[in-house]
Formats: sequence, structure tokens, C-alpha cells
Amino acid sequence: ALSNQLLPPQDKSSGNRVTPIMAEAQQFVSEALSKRQILWPSDHDDHGQNVDVQNMQTIASPHASSPLGSVARGPDSLSREPVIAIEMPAIDEPSVLDSPTIADAVPQPAEERHSVLPRSIAVLAKVLPRHSEAAKTTEPAPAEIRVAETQHTTDQVVRRPVHGNPAAWPSTPKLTAQLQSLASTAAHGQSAADASRFASATSVSMTTVRWSKQVADCLTELRSLSRLGEPRAGELIAQLTELADVGLLHAEAMSDREQQIQWLVAAHAVNRRVAVWSPIYQLVTDSSDWVDQPKAGASSNELATIIAHVESDLVQTGDVAGWSQYLMLQEIEDAATGDQSQHRTTVARQALARMQWEGLEPGHADWLDRPSVDQLASTLRIWAGGAVDYASLMNQIERQEADAIDLAAINIADATQTLRFANNPMAIEVARAIDTHYRNANIRTAISQEWIQRMIPTIEPQTVPVRATMFGSRIRGYSQIHSDLDLKLQPSSDRWTFTLNTLGTVKTQSIGRKGITSIATRGDSTFNATTPVEISRDGVAAGDSNADVRGRTRLRGVESSYDNWPLIGRLVRSIAESRYSEIANTSSRNANRRMKTQVTSEIDRRLDTRIDKASTTMNQMVLGPLSRLQLSPQVVDMHTTDERLVARYRLAGQSQIGSFTPRPRAPSDSLVSVQVNQSAINNSLEQVVPSGTPTTIESAFNNTLTMFGREAAEMPEDIPADVMIQFSKSRPITIEIEEGLVWITMRIVELSRGRGPKLRTFIVRAAYRPEIDGLNASLHREGHLRISGPGMSMRERLPIRAIFNKVLSTNRAIPLTLPQLANHPALENSEISQLELRNGWIAMAISDRRPDRVAERP
Repeated sequence: ALSNQLLPPQDKSSGNRVTPIMAEAQQFVSEALSKRQILWPSDHDDHGQNVDVQNMQTIASPHASSPLGSVARGPDSLSREPVIAIEMPAIDEPSVLDSPTIADAVPQPAEERHSVLPRSIAVLAKVLPRHSEAAKTTEPAPAEIRVAETQHTTDQVVRRPVHGNPAAWPSTPKLTAQLQSLASTAAHGQSAADASRFASATSVSMTTVRWSKQVADCLTELRSLSRLGEPRAGELIAQLTELADVGLLHAEAMSDREQQIQWLVAAHAVNRRVAVWSPIYQLVTDSSDWVDQPKAGASSNELATIIAHVESDLVQTGDVAGWSQYLMLQEIEDAATGDQSQHRTTVARQALARMQWEGLEPGHADWLDRPSVDQLASTLRIWAGGAVDYASLMNQIERQEADAIDLAAINIADATQTLRFANNPMAIEVARAIDTHYRNANIRTAISQEWIQRMIPTIEPQTVPVRATMFGSRIRGYSQIHSDLDLKLQPSSDRWTFTLNTLGTVKTQSIGRKGITSIATRGDSTFNATTPVEISRDGVAAGDSNADVRGRTRLRGVESSYDNWPLIGRLVRSIAESRYSEIANTSSRNANRRMKTQVTSEIDRRLDTRIDKASTTMNQMVLGPLSRLQLSPQVVDMHTTDERLVARYRLAGQSQIGSFTPRPRAPSDSLVSVQVNQSAINNSLEQVVPSGTPTTIESAFNNTLTMFGREAAEMPEDIPADVMIQFSKSRPITIEIEEGLVWITMRIVELSRGRGPKLRTFIVRAAYRPEIDGLNASLHREGHLRISGPGMSMRERLPIRAIFNKVLSTNRAIPLTLPQLANHPALENSEISQLELRNGWIAMAISDRRPDRVAERP
């Protein structure tokens, strides 16, 4: 039953037909289940918890992130993971940006109108890509693709002609190599455990080899077809889709981790290709013209009339300037009269993305649903469109598969934006498939509840004065407050939700004076305050705090002005004590009520202050700089389990891609884990590293720190201060993570020092290996520098080696963790349990130290 459930559903037209591939998979899984209890990723989440099987295969809803700057308060506001999981990204959305306000339809006085648009909109709004650079991007010839084997010592793109019709299905050298490696490993490296478990039927090695051959045969036959739209192509793509699902199923049943990873990587590689190929096949078979042709747009006069209608409607919002800036009306009008078509396309895509941004408030989205805006959007879609050669697009994807830092990424991202605003639904589906599988989340983090609790700072005891009036008595004294914070996660499928608990005790010493008597009391109270908090794509929302206060007050003594008078003094004290007894219960209730109000208001005040401070820091040091760098940090997924906060992000601009390879898994008992794909680092470096003009190494480094709100730092003494360096405009510095190493590549146009000769056009590469020392993780250079350049002699390489041996010194490690982490008292018995570099990912996790644990090293 489990094998039937996990296999892909059959076409209704085929009845209960079971294909040979699926029958074999059922037999394979049945034997596996009879021999071994398997933890299926479709039945459990990242850390072995039960989840909804149906939801495991769904694509995450496309949403964009926004600054954590808004605080909503009100009574209603409140692993082991699958061995390798493909991330589900969101479709590209507008940059991190607060949305404008919509006032009531009735016009209001100008002084009463407000806008939620931040004053720093110029910082937070996405900067348009440099059209001067975009114009220089050349489309590779359709008859050429990138081969899988690239030479890392040069910056030349190695290409070879595609045999046969260039408009046919692409060659897949990377996938072919993966299939060959998988079959070879299975044939010679079968584990004893797997061999014994499946000896009664088909061995693991035979099953793996047969699966690899079936996929390879399908690919070979598909490439042999003369054109994309042949009927046989649809049958082969359907068969490859089925093989991908069966391969994932087989791989999950294996016990040998290395073979399991190989098979999963190959199966996911097939899966993401057919996800793109399938809508392309539907597109070319449903239309006689398989290249989308651009249509004529509105004239500048017609567009001016359309914009005037939108501006007329904007008066109703009470924020004409804010909405005009958000909808980019001035930029659109300028682009209409300009002569740069690429810039016009970029503006159109940006404006359309803002109109369709799912981060808009419901009222904002409803207001945008009007004829004037629809008419403007229709005109912009024509601008945003363009011709897309699908055969060339698939070849570019294969170049990207073979080399993750290939310049084909620019063309792939551009084609995705073109198809996204096409009129054909299947063209939009192609864009969605590419966005899902090749512009995937490239940062993932999971934070356990225990980690958060350990990181919560200790609250120091407080002594506060007591000044109050109750029943006509002036009460003076002091209270000693002891409190602790606790946190409880609340499961949610689309946000981080938790309850902040504040537990405390209050000891009060006070004296109440009225008339000729003074009554001294001692109060002992406890309180338990809860505050619901939500963190979503839209920001932070803190609910009202609620406190439960319980306490009692005891009489310590009574004094009066007649204490020295015999009989009278005792009578006065007796009357005062009797009066106190009568109002003691009422007084306690009033005191508890007053304490409840004070506790909740103080918690709300402090929480609001912390949220505002964190939001400001996030905007100034993260979101603002990333937007200036044309990078749109987008939340692909946020959810809360009983034990963890999990989030996946994509850091990429419109002309950049994200991850497309499976990420490593995190240990099931990790306190905190993070996986970062090299695309997130490379996308940032492409925008951060200065290019175009020579600069000093110190200046380039400090400009980067300043951009992210950090103070300039002193460079190490061994790095020469008079070296001028000019990086390449494309891929100036890149990171490649493969086979347990991090490769840093610098592409340099010119290097000079003082009056010495200028060295031009060369590449410097250095390899770094990871090291773990307790809670300290770092990268250390390994081996010699690799220096290459066209016609570069050994004599020319010597000064380059001398300089970069200091810049990339073997004595200077690259830290991956902060010193504060290793020195934190709450982590005294913790260690780095994972530091894994694989398939373009660097994965790190921290867990409690165990005697039997050996931290994973590449």
C-alpha cells in the first residue's frame, strides 16, 4: 500500500494499468519494507516528524519578503531531513518594499493623509539593472553548447557544435556523466547490507545499472529526433518523468549513503529537466510558431493618456506621489520616449512585478484591480515580451548544469522574465518551471527551540520604587523583581509563530500612611505573562500581552502618633489593624490588578522597542544594501514545527539564478543548521566587487564594509597598500564548492604596483579546505595558487604570485563562525556536528556534544 501511495498517479485514461517500471518499483519497495523499516521523506519532515503526505510534493507559494519593520498590535494579532531535497522557490517578485497606503474614497484634508511608503524608498526599492552591461550580453549561437568538462585554469568558454538539428532536444553531458558514474559505482561498490537485503530478487546494483541505462536510452532517443514537436518526444518525456519518480523512490530505500546521494542527485537532475521540457513540448505542439513573437506596443501619446487615467485614479488614495513612485509612472513615461528597447523591457518587467506582488495588502491589491491599471499592465506586457528560442534556452540550461558560474545564467534569467509575462499559458508554465528548479532558494536555516532558549539573555533583578495611593493612604516602598524569559513554538505552515513567556516574582516592602497611623506590609507575588509573536513575509506582529498575577499581602506592623500613650496607643493600633483586615482582600485584588497592568505594559513597551531596533538594523545593514546591490532577498518558505523555526531564502537579482542542486541534509539533533549555496555568494560578489576602474585592495574591502553598515577595518600589514587592481566586469570573483573544497577565482583585467609594469588579463585560483576546532570553523588555503592568462610567461607570473600569496595567505584563515559563538557559556557542551561541502553547497550545523559523535568532514 505504501509503494502504491508513493508512486506517481496513473493517467485516468489508462485505467489501472501498471507499467513495467512501476511494477518493478513496487516489487523493490515491498522487499525493502519487509527487510527494513524505512523512514520515508514523504511521511516525515526534516527532523523525523509526521507531516501531511499530500503537502510534501506541493510547490511553495510564491511570496516576496519585506522589511521586518511593521509592528501590528491588537487583541487578534498574534532532523534528520529527507536525504536530499529539492527546494521550491518563489517566482521573482519586486524588491523589498513597503506598499503605499490607500485612504478612504472620500477625499480628506492633505494634512491627514499618510503614506506607508518608507522615506528610504530609494534605498529599499530595487535598482534597475545596468542596461549598459545588459546590452553587451551576447546570445550564444544556437548551434553551440557548453561541454561538461571545463578547464578551471582559463576563463575561456569551451564549446562544441551540437550534432544534428540545433532546433532539436539538447545534449546533456553533465547528466550523462552522472548516470555513468552512478552505474559504475553501483556495479563495483555495492554495499554488503544492500546486497543481502535484496538478494532474493533484483540486487541493488542491477537495479541501479538498469535504471541508469533506461534514462540514458531515453535521452539518446530524444536527442535523435529531428525536431522538438515530434509525437515520440512527448512519450519519451513522460517516460523520463516516471523514471525520475521511480529513481527517487529506489534511492530512498538504500542504506549506503554515498550511493544514495549519487542516485538522488541523478534522479533530481532528470526531474528538473523534464519539468522544463514538458511545457516546452506542449508549447511547440500546440502552436505552429514555437518562437514567441513580440507585438507592437502603444505609441508614446497613447501611453501618456493611459498614465493620465491612472494618475487621475490615484487621487482617491490620498497618496498620489507615493503610488506614482511605486508604480514607476515617470520611469514608464521616460522609457516610452527613449530609444533603448532593453531599458524599456526592464522597466516594464519591474513595474509589472510590483503590480502583481503578493506582498501587497489585500486592500492595496483590490484597489489595483481597476480598468486604468489593467490597461497600463496590458501595454507593459507587450514591452516585457520578446522572442524566445526554446531550443537555445534548453542548451543554455545545459551549459548552466555543466558549469554553475557560466554566463548562460544571464540569458536563462532574461528568458524567464520574458516568458513570465507572455500571453501563452504554457509559456508562463515554462517560466514557472525554470523559476522553480533553477532559481531556487539558495539559503536555508533551521533554528531549534532549545537553541533560542539558550540564547535568551538572563534578566538581571530589578529594584523599583513603589508610589501609590489606595483607600486614601499614601503608599511608599520598593519592590524587588526577579524574572525569566521562556519561548514556546507554535506550529504554522507559512510563518514563524511563538509565544514569549515571562515568569517572575515580586517582593514588596511598603508603608501606607493615613492620618495618625502608618501600616507596614510585605507582599509576595508571582506573575506569568504571555505574548504571541508572528514573523511572516510581511513583517513582525506582536499581540497584546496577557498576565496572570497571584499574590498575597501580609501585615508587618502598625504605628501611630499615640504609641507612647497608655491604652490609647493600643486602642488606635487595634482599630487600624481591624480596618486593615476589612480591606485586605480588596487591597490585594487592587494590587494584583495594578501589577498586571504594569507587567503587561512594560513587556509590550520593551518588546516594541526591541522589534523597532531589530527592524531598523535589518533595513540598514541587510535589506537596504542588498537592494542597492540589485539583489532581492525573498522568502521562499517559512514554517514552524513543534521544535524548529525553518526558513528558505533566495538571494538573486533579475538577471541571476539561484540554486538547482540538492542541498545536504542536517543532523536530526542539530540545535541550529544552515545551508548556503554558492549562487548566493556569487550573486552578492558580482554586485559588491568594484569593476571598471582600478582600485586598491584596501579600498575595495572597506567600501564593501561601508555598504553593509560596518566601519572600515585595517588591512593586515603583509598586504601591500600600493597595489592597484581592476576586476573583470563579469564574474569578477566567484566561489565554487565541489568535492570538499572551496575554490576562489579572481578574474583580473589589470594589476599594477607603483612604477612597475602593468599585468593584464589573468586569473588567480586558490583552493580552501574546511577545518573544525570545537565551535570554530574556518577555511584554510590548500596547495599552490593557480595563475593563468593568455600568453603569460613564468616571469610575468612571479610578481602576481608574490602579491596574491599575501592576499590569499596560507597563514590567514577565512572564519566561518564568530568568536562570540565559541565563547558563549550556553554552548559549553556543544560542537560543530556538520561542515559539509558538496554540489555547490556549504552546510554547517551545531549540536550538543556526544561521545559517539564524529563531526562530518568532507
